[in-house]
Amino acid sequence: MLHFVYFKGKRFNWAGRGSVVGAQKFVCPADGEVIDKWPAQVFDVRPFFALARLTGTSGSGGVVRVDHAAIGGGAQLAVGMELLVGPLVNEAAGPRALAATIIANGRTQPIVERRAVVHEVLGDAAYLRPVEGGPDVFVTVSRCHGFVPTKGEAVLYVPGPQSSRGPLAQSVRLA
Repeated sequence: MLHFVYFKGKRFNWAGRGSVVGAQKFVCPADGEVIDKWPAQVFDVRPFFALARLTGTSGSGGVVRVDHAAIGGGAQLAVGMELLVGPLVNEAAGPRALAATIIANGRTQPIVERRAVVHEVLGDAAYLRPVEGGPDVFVTVSRCHGFVPTKGEAVLYVPGPQSSRGPLAQSVRLA
C-alpha cells in the first residue's frame, strides 16, 4: 500500500478507506483536502491515453480513462501496470482520472525504458533491435506513440511479455 501520493503539487497521506466502495482516502496535512483514489490495472494503451479496469471495487470493475499526462514525469503506461487512480471526473465517454500513480507491491514503480533501433518494418508492425543486445523486440504500430516506425529510427520502449513472435514492446516512443 502506498503511504502517500502527490496531486496538484501537494503531498497527500494515506488515511484509510475512501468515501466510495473500493476507494482509498488520502489527506493533505497542509490544508486538510481529502481525495479518493482507486486501484486499477491497465488493459489497453493508446497514443494519448490508456484504459484501466478498477480492481478494488466489488462487482464488475469499472473502466477509467488515464491520460498519459496524468502520470507525470514523462512515464509511459503499459498493459498490465498497476495504478492508483483518482480523483475521477465523469465525462460523456466515461470516467477519467485526473491523476495516477504507478504502483507495485505497495511502492512506486519506476518505468524502465530501453533504447533500440527499428530494425525491420512489416506493415502495421516492426521489430526493434535493443541497443544493449538481446533478441529483437516485436511491436505493433498501435503501441507507438505519435509516430509510425521507420527502419533505422532510434526509439525508447517499455519491455512487455514474451509472445510467439518473441519479446513484446508495450509502449514505444521516439528517442
